[in-house]
Amino acid sequence: MGNLESSAEHRKNKFPVSLSSSDDATHHDHTDMARLGKEQQFKRNFRYLSTLGFTCTLMATWESILLVSTYGLINGGMAGMVYIYVGSFVGFFCSVASMAEMASISPTSGGQYHWVSEFAGESWQKFMSYITGWISVLGWQAAFASICFLCGTLIQGLLILNESSYVPERWHGTFLTAAIAFVGTFVNTYLAGHLPSLEGLILIIHIFGFFATMIPLWVMADRTPTEKVFTEFVNAGGWPSLGVACLVGQLTPIFSFLGPDAATHIAEEIKDASKIVPWCMISTALINGGLGFIMLITFLFTLGDVNTVLEPETGFSFISGYMNATGSKSVTTGLACIILVLEVCSAIGILATCSRQTFAFGRDNALPFSAWFAHINQRWKIPLNAIMATTLITILLSLINIGSTAAFNAIASLTVASLFLSYILSIGAFIYRRLQYEPLPLRRWSLGKYGLPINVFSFIYLCFAVVFTFFPTTREVTAVTMNWSIVVFMGVLAIALVQYFVYGRHQLGGRLGTYRITKQLSEFVYSALNQHERPVVIESVEGHWRLQNERDILKRFQTCSTNLRPLLDEIENPAEPPAVVLQHLDDDLTRAAKRQRLTRQENKHVAKRVLEALRVLHENGYIYAPHLTVFRYILDIKPSNILVNYGSGENRFSDVQLADCGGVISEQSEVAKKGILTGTNVFRAPEAHLELPWGTPSDIWSFGVTLINQIWGLNFHLFEPENTEGEESYDLQVLMKHHEWFGPFPHTMKEIVDEEAEKIIAYTYRKVERVGAFAYRKEREICGADKAFILRVMKLDPTDRKTAAELLNDEWFTEQSERAVGWYSKEQWAELQK
Repeated sequence: MGNLESSAEHRKNKFPVSLSSSDDATHHDHTDMARLGKEQQFKRNFRYLSTLGFTCTLMATWESILLVSTYGLINGGMAGMVYIYVGSFVGFFCSVASMAEMASISPTSGGQYHWVSEFAGESWQKFMSYITGWISVLGWQAAFASICFLCGTLIQGLLILNESSYVPERWHGTFLTAAIAFVGTFVNTYLAGHLPSLEGLILIIHIFGFFATMIPLWVMADRTPTEKVFTEFVNAGGWPSLGVACLVGQLTPIFSFLGPDAATHIAEEIKDASKIVPWCMISTALINGGLGFIMLITFLFTLGDVNTVLEPETGFSFISGYMNATGSKSVTTGLACIILVLEVCSAIGILATCSRQTFAFGRDNALPFSAWFAHINQRWKIPLNAIMATTLITILLSLINIGSTAAFNAIASLTVASLFLSYILSIGAFIYRRLQYEPLPLRRWSLGKYGLPINVFSFIYLCFAVVFTFFPTTREVTAVTMNWSIVVFMGVLAIALVQYFVYGRHQLGGRLGTYRITKQLSEFVYSALNQHERPVVIESVEGHWRLQNERDILKRFQTCSTNLRPLLDEIENPAEPPAVVLQHLDDDLTRAAKRQRLTRQENKHVAKRVLEALRVLHENGYIYAPHLTVFRYILDIKPSNILVNYGSGENRFSDVQLADCGGVISEQSEVAKKGILTGTNVFRAPEAHLELPWGTPSDIWSFGVTLINQIWGLNFHLFEPENTEGEESYDLQVLMKHHEWFGPFPHTMKEIVDEEAEKIIAYTYRKVERVGAFAYRKEREICGADKAFILRVMKLDPTDRKTAAELLNDEWFTEQSERAVGWYSKEQWAELQK
């Protein structure tokens, strides 16, 4: 097994933006990246406002509604534009909300293709993830090319407006497209460190530019009659009916709403991303949707004669509308320049988004020359190669415009169809996951009980709307006016399919990696390094149910809790023996406590994380079962099965995770029902010693024993008998210790014990003189608050024990009393027992 290759709390505040401390936000980001199996390579220098500025200006809804107003005026007219905008906003907002919930679960630069990989059915997730990744990368690449071209042609339009002798040439458009691309590249490279601050400034320009544009129009323009704006429909495209014309005209609002996933693709640069990203997506949709509607109404009431607007010399209907409204070339030019500046800012954001999407897909080895695309410049902490490649592709595409503007437009029009299809596939996969009736992963932004209906509505809307993105502007078409995007889209899809079957299916598997074994830790456990030289753990064994069980349990529950050691990958080459890749952590709790005894706050931190993991398992009817395993260790809630990562600060542990989930079983299993004797003696619950049916309360007992062990330290076991383990009376001696320290056994146990167990309990009553000794421990040994909490945990009758969820709400986790004055050594403790 030398070289292995594989293809693959809740925040309690109620504010919509992160009010977390820096450390807390970093903890969420760290655990998200660990769960996703990704290495943190970017600086997290985006916050809520800078991210909001990034997404609002990238979508540029009120600006775009003006730029592409021609489509709506031809197909639907003024009234059609109003009602189609409202309908499109409802459908798009539901789609944004659906993706926001997925972004909260998995805030990664991969975005849609990662969500498909995580939520789709196992048999087709690899293929669909690969296709989603390709169309998303190409969609954003086309978006950057089209926004640069749009800015270039807008400059040409302003030249036509102000200089009658100017004759536009196609090569002029190509030159200006390249110039805008270079501006975006300069900001995304040399000014990359200032991009968050710049985006905050651009957000201000976005808002003030809106008012600076709207107010002069209302002040200077003659009003279009209200009845005309809201009731006059137009079918200038020659479609069979007004209804079809309006649906074709929905390209205007669709284009202006495009890009709600942008925040996801910079998620690895946002602090507290699992909360900031979804709230920014929702905030952007509401802000831009509102501004866009107000600007649309303003434009329709002030545009003047529609016929002159539909035949603009400048190529842009809104420029003619501005001239009709203001009667001044200077004012029109000034207002149009505001839009030009904001569209250039949008191009800056689109380049950043496209490069991160390309980087992420390369990081998962899904592109040719993936390592080159996935390279991060260590000086600037940006995907420099992906940025330069995106710019170069845009310049090369712009050269097509010299030969044929129609051919360039066909490629640029891939944006809408490609991104729409990526939204459809990701939301469709999310619906599939919901219908499996398994618990969704923990998320800090949720649609709650309305999630499935909203997801289904979004899916239906997107499937319906994407069809009309392939329609031409008019029914009668020529080679120039035909919408060739369907041809280009199918060609790109064919290339992606060929790429997948030739290359991708051997490389992409969600959390892909190549692993190099560095050390054999035990007969079936290996230490290894992944392709990023990051340590992982590989477990491999032939023909044992535990390995498959651990894989299935982690796949189901690891996204529901960050406190279960996650499955990162599965080894497919070689296929035998079966092997899984697990996250590597710095230490286990036993060794960590030997190095330095845990403080009270550290004990509480560990206890809370373990209980959070147990809560997820228990609420779904599973037990962290104590089984003797083929891996040569025994499973209980005990220190050696609790793994930790070291952090900085007063609390040494940045991560606490429960490991070795191969023995997790259902409460309804025969092993639990029959009370088969299992587990480490001193951690085993009383009902297990009595060979009675055991379940989730048995985990709570083991948890309590572990907590006692950690409070005293020095590998101390309260229930360890004097005789040697393996002797026939050893288990009975442990049970007698239970009676001695936390007894007596309550009379209520008669309801659950059989005749043999009742005799054993009676025997302990006769043999143990001192009962309930733990309640009398002095402050020097254990502080009062710790003792009181342990007494609430350690109930001999399993029906009396609190659940993990109840214990998480215990006052012990918030009280601040001082720790015990002193700690006894083993020798001192033995002396006290005499």
